[in-house]
Amino acid sequence: VGSMNSLKSISRSVKFPDSLGAIFLRRDLTHSQMKQVKMTFDIEKCKLVINKRELHTSSMYELTLHADQRRFALVPEEAKFAAYVYQGLGFDTGGFVYLADEKALYRPLAVNSIAFDDRRFAMSFGNFEHINSEASKELEKLAQPISVQELLNEGAVKYAWTP
Repeated sequence: VGSMNSLKSISRSVKFPDSLGAIFLRRDLTHSQMKQVKMTFDIEKCKLVINKRELHTSSMYELTLHADQRRFALVPEEAKFAAYVYQGLGFDTGGFVYLADEKALYRPLAVNSIAFDDRRFAMSFGNFEHINSEASKELEKLAQPISVQELLNEGAVKYAWTP
């Protein structure tokens, strides 16, 4: 998570695949609107149902962002966990769901979608890293098709979100 002045997204001439650049975030559902969100959990994944639209997520992970990083990335202050929301109907580029932990009862706080045009809130990524073949095979199990045209244009085929 970085300063807004220095962030560039894929669509703003970042040298992909050397760097992914920034993803910009938009708040889709606020705390008061989360009553319409139903969530189901299993050990690995949770599923969101928003206005009868079913969206699948990555496994949940504990948030370790500091207060300034949370503010830049539009993460609710009381959020303890997050999951990546894979693209689906009405959610073309994916996003994140943030959850509070209340005695092991996870309560959804907000849903943010990803955008690649300039926005006030963003998350930035560093350069790519090589991984071993075992890790690559594990990521392949999680991989989803790319839905962002700028990434497709650069030759990306699949992605996987990992904490």
